[in-house]
Amino acid sequence: MTHSPNPLAHSGVRLLRLYSYYALLLALSLIVIDGLDKDDLLLGGRAPETFLVVSSVYVFAAAFFAALTSRTTSNQAATAFLFVETALIMTLIYASGGLEAAFGALLLIPVVVGNLLAPGILGYSIAAWISIGLIYSEHVITDDYSLSDTANTGVYGAMAFILAWLTQLLSHRVKDALSLASDNARDVRRLQRLSQQAVMSLPDGLVACDQNHEVLFCNRTAQEWFSLSSGMPLPDSLRTDVNVESTNESKTTGIEASANLNTAPNTDPNNSPNPDTHSEHHGHHPEGRQHRDIAGRKLTLNRMAMPGAEGDYLLLIEDEARISAEAQQIKLASLGRLTASIAHEIRNPLSALQQAAQLLNEADYLTDGDRHLTEVIEHHSQRINRTIVDILKLSRGKQAKSVRLNLQAYLTEFTRQFHQLDSGQDYQVMWHCDPQIHVRFDPDHLTQVLTNLCVNGLRYARKAPHDRPMIVLEARRVGNDQVLLEVRDNGLGVAPNHLPHLFEPFNTTEHDGTGLGLYLCRELCQANLAYIDYRDGDPGACFRLTMQRFQ
Repeated sequence: MTHSPNPLAHSGVRLLRLYSYYALLLALSLIVIDGLDKDDLLLGGRAPETFLVVSSVYVFAAAFFAALTSRTTSNQAATAFLFVETALIMTLIYASGGLEAAFGALLLIPVVVGNLLAPGILGYSIAAWISIGLIYSEHVITDDYSLSDTANTGVYGAMAFILAWLTQLLSHRVKDALSLASDNARDVRRLQRLSQQAVMSLPDGLVACDQNHEVLFCNRTAQEWFSLSSGMPLPDSLRTDVNVESTNESKTTGIEASANLNTAPNTDPNNSPNPDTHSEHHGHHPEGRQHRDIAGRKLTLNRMAMPGAEGDYLLLIEDEARISAEAQQIKLASLGRLTASIAHEIRNPLSALQQAAQLLNEADYLTDGDRHLTEVIEHHSQRINRTIVDILKLSRGKQAKSVRLNLQAYLTEFTRQFHQLDSGQDYQVMWHCDPQIHVRFDPDHLTQVLTNLCVNGLRYARKAPHDRPMIVLEARRVGNDQVLLEVRDNGLGVAPNHLPHLFEPFNTTEHDGTGLGLYLCRELCQANLAYIDYRDGDPGACFRLTMQRFQ
């Protein structure tokens, strides 16, 4: 785990280095001025030789300190240098005639810097050191204890302590402010990482663009779907202000994903989705929600303007298959609670009715006509019971647990199990699939869908006038992220007048059918982010499952 640099420590390091350069510049300036002042009028008036030697030592000490701070930083070394520096400056002040010299105020600068770098007792010790040094140099060496000079020295020492106190007070407040700013910056960075992770993990695509439709940011989903990256122009297929003509000319019967049980699916043969065709559909308004089909994926585009962002906007791209699957789970949960109570109220009297019909059929006094009527009652009771069983199977369907399936291995096992289900020898089941194809699907749901389609196909194939019924399962890739699985038979196909209601519940052409098989197939496909449609097999029927490819 990496930690951000402490701004307090960073500020101290910068101050220490700046002060080392200041000390070196001051030492060089003093020795240069002393060299130019031949008569020692400005500097070194009391002891010129002492001033020259001490100023030279000051230059070497400042240069050494500057070199040290450029390689490493240590508050202890800095404090030690400040004590040495103040001693040198006090000596220079003494050599120049005492506090009356022009540069006596230079002693106050180390007090400020020392209390910034080393607050507390150590900072006050620098002020005490200066006070002691001034008393020694101004009074002890010169043996001058006049009232005016003593008062001047006392005032100067008091100023050093007051300046140290003010510096420490300001330093504490600055450090508190910097600490608060550091905490706020850390919180902002944490929230930024969390929000970025949340945006990147969204199941929907999110793209931020400027007024010139250049991508500023896109999350992981948008990158995977459209190969977007920051800086590239937004494709026309995603721009809500560009009209793209529809290129969908497929004549298949498409089944639109529907979140409402009472909403009829789109089964117009001329407007069906075809995963083989790149098609876009949308309105003409740049703002708001628009529906499009892009590379076989049904998407909803929602453009949201950013207030005060000079034309910047967000584009939310939702996968309608995922939304339909979530709505499907909610619908099935509600349907389950309803049908559970209804089934209980119907099956109990139905069981009694069926048992009474069986007992009545065993009576000796019944005529053949009466026995036929009891058989009719029993037959239709069984049909009602099958309808209830299918409804319960639909409503109690477990939530889809999509896993990675090797489609070739799965079809091999499914074919074996289907032959066990229908042990007849009069038909043939064939499959074609690339061994590298993997899909996302709940294996139990896929078994229910394929079993229903194969049972229906085999039933109608046996009615057709040919030698041997046949079921063909063929899988192939469609685009980069989808797989198409076709289930074909050589039966009679579906009559054109039945196509608009093919996937509606309780729609059947069989006398004893429930009409829930294909409806159940559609619901299970939607729960797995897939969809099913129909096209003429010529001969026979062809149902197509478009599934998500596992990459």
